[in-house]
Amino acid sequence: MSQDLRLALLIAGLCLIGALLMYAAGVKRGTSVTVLHRGHFPNPGDAATALFYYLFFCLLYLPVGVANAAADTPAESGSGLSLEISNIAFTLVIYAPLLLRWALLPHSGRRRISLLNAARLLGTGLAGVFAFIILYQLSGLYGFIVNLSGAPAIQQVSSEVINAQGGAHLAALGVSTLLIAPVCEEVFHRGFVFTTLLHRCGFVPAAVMSGLLFGALHFALPQFLPLSFLGFTLAWVYYRSRSLWLPIVLHALFNAFNFGMLVLL
Repeated sequence: MSQDLRLALLIAGLCLIGALLMYAAGVKRGTSVTVLHRGHFPNPGDAATALFYYLFFCLLYLPVGVANAAADTPAESGSGLSLEISNIAFTLVIYAPLLLRWALLPHSGRRRISLLNAARLLGTGLAGVFAFIILYQLSGLYGFIVNLSGAPAIQQVSSEVINAQGGAHLAALGVSTLLIAPVCEEVFHRGFVFTTLLHRCGFVPAAVMSGLLFGALHFALPQFLPLSFLGFTLAWVYYRSRSLWLPIVLHALFNAFNFGMLVLL
């Protein structure tokens, strides 16, 4: 069994464990815990939605990842631009019901950021930036350790940016990375998964578990711990600010920094 296939199967196991955690902590009936500013987060009755989407993503992407890892050579695809446009359209179709459901929920993290709470949110944002600095240090150390094991050191999306076929392809990757991914991922991971766990487990267990699920669903073991730390940080920012807009912006800035560094390579 190849190294890549073993890594893919390990991530598959992590995702399945995550599904069990989601069921045990969110969907299964239990006693809710006290939540800070409870009214600003979706009702825990949306646990079924979060679990459904989590399992759907696992079933959708895991077979592809395992098959590619088992193959001797990566599968050839069509034009980079047309493929990325197809990926964008597919992502929007997949996430559309979830985004609509979130938009219709009362108190679903759409709190307006007014001048009255600007100072507090600024402090939260600066704390998030500081956490991202720690993330980069962790990423470098963790990447070094993973490289010693022979695992690939770069995510597929990073490779696509480096090997972009022309300006139009790069622009499409930019739209996907800087706009679509932050909005869709924050609505799902923080708006539904984290909030589902929050009402059942409290902040720390919910932030840790949702962060680990966030890292696992990127299907990239070399970046698993750094992405999990990022997921924990964004959950904390969401919890403290009571607005999903701030983690969306910080997520977009984080992606923009990485995207810019890859373009300059």
